[in-house]
Order: sequence, then structure tokens, then C-alpha cells
Amino acid sequence: MDQFKLSWSHGSASIFEDGASIHHLGFDFGDRIFSPFAEAPWQADYINTPHNDHPRHLELLGGEWPCVPFGTSHHDPAHHGFGTDQPWHVINHDQDSITLGIEYPDDHMIKSLRRTITGVNGKTALDFQLTIEPRKTGKLPIGIHPIFKLTDDLNINVSEKTQGVTFPTIFEQGVSILSPNKSFGADGLCASEHGVVDIFAAPDRLKEELVQLTNLEGEIKLTYAQERATIKLVWDKDALPYCLLWISNKGRGSDPWNNRFQGIGVEPVNSFFDINDQAPETGRYGINVTAGQSKTITYRLSAQSL
Repeated sequence: MDQFKLSWSHGSASIFEDGASIHHLGFDFGDRIFSPFAEAPWQADYINTPHNDHPRHLELLGGEWPCVPFGTSHHDPAHHGFGTDQPWHVINHDQDSITLGIEYPDDHMIKSLRRTITGVNGKTALDFQLTIEPRKTGKLPIGIHPIFKLTDDLNINVSEKTQGVTFPTIFEQGVSILSPNKSFGADGLCASEHGVVDIFAAPDRLKEELVQLTNLEGEIKLTYAQERATIKLVWDKDALPYCLLWISNKGRGSDPWNNRFQGIGVEPVNSFFDINDQAPETGRYGINVTAGQSKTITYRLSAQSL
């Protein structure tokens, strides 16, 4: 698998051709490097030797990548879409910017995707642009999939209007403890089988959960107290009105997880969790696309030293 280096005044990263995913990001604060992404401990075993026992994005789990369509749906047999497991081709590559593209199968609703990642000169920030070229008209669940480090000092900062709901059923049998289909507010207090849990202030106390947030105003911030750093994700809230929080804290025992992975997915989406064919309200979730008319979504990932 080909990898491409991205380097700019305040950081560096690796871009994998598979999934057009970005990994091993380091923001340069001058006195230290801050690396916000989680990376699976098994990743190195699969980079150049895919085993084909698992989806490619699981073999390379970590970093960030686009999901078109997002989750599981009748639009695509692949969880998170065709492009998430396939190699993309490079359209343009400079030292501080890269554009990749991929053609979808001839019978797919999507014709192609194009993705540009650019280091922002003079800032500890990256700009992302995802362009979707539809082949057919319709509604499609779409999302982006950053996975950040999950630590015991992590605090999640949301707007005071934020609301959320837990997964409709037990997310991971025998592991998940949040009560299914329960609403919560900006205080992050969720009902669980062990009492109330603060999902924003103490996500590391959970093992395997998925919740969906709304009213975020297109922004979320993670604070890592011990590293004296914050990471902020800002996106187009009109295109992606929801955000999933996926907490995975050594909770999955099957291969290749083997109770080793720690990370928190902060995933802006227009989707019903990652199970769109089970959405209770037909037509509510997803982005409207029109054949022959491109759709572009932009977002920024930035860091700040505390």
C-alpha cells in the first residue's frame, strides 16, 4: 500500500491510499508534538499485508477518513461505503496538500469521490474538502470518521444546546452499559445499568458505546489536560447535522480487537447512528444528491496548546 507524506509549517501526517485515510498526525507546538489520533495496535501487521479476513478500514483502524455512504445501508454492501476499503488514486500532491480520488462501481448511486487535505500554513490546523459526484438522484447517509485518543483525562466540550440519545439497543452485548434509547443533555449525564454516567467528563469509564448528538452548532472540542492540548473539529452543520460519539475502550474481544483498542470516534454525520436501514423516520436522515451535480463538504481540524 502506498503512503504519502504531508508536511507544513506546524505539523505532519501520513496519508494512506486505502480509504484516503490520514494517520499519525502530529501538530507541532514548538516545544512538543501533539498527536491526537488513535491508531490500532494491530495496524502495522496489516499495512503491507492485507489478510482479507476483515474490512480494510478495520485492518488500518485509526486516524480519519470519509464514509460515503456512512454506516450500513441498502445503498452499499460495505459498512461505511465502497471508498472506505479501496485504494484511491492521487490527483495532486504537494508538500502541504494532497488530493485523492476514487471511482465507484458502475451501478452505484455515487460516481466518484474527491478528497483534499491541506496543512494550514502558520497554524496547527488541517483543512479538508470532500466532493461527491452522484450518478443517481436520491438521499444518502454520509459522514466523516475521525478517531481520537481515549485517555483518563479527556474532557469533551459541547455547546449548551447539545442533546443526545443512546443507541437504540444494547450496543455491544455483555459489554455496553448505557441504557438503550435514552435522551440526555449538554451535561452528558446518561442513564446506565450502573447508575448515571457522565459521558463527556469521563468517557474512559465506558467500554463500548455509541451515542448520537445534535444541536452541536458544527463544532466539538476535546481537551487533554495532561498533554496541555485541545483538539477542535469544525464542520458544515447544515450538511452534517448530527455527530456520533463512538467509545471503544478495550471492549471488543474478537479478532483483531482482542480487547486492545482504545479510541473515541467523533463522527459528524447525516445518518441514523450507523444503521440507516433501521431509522425510525423514513426520509429524515441523509444528504439529498442530484445526478450530475457535485456536492462539497468542508471541515477543519485544529489544535491548541494550553
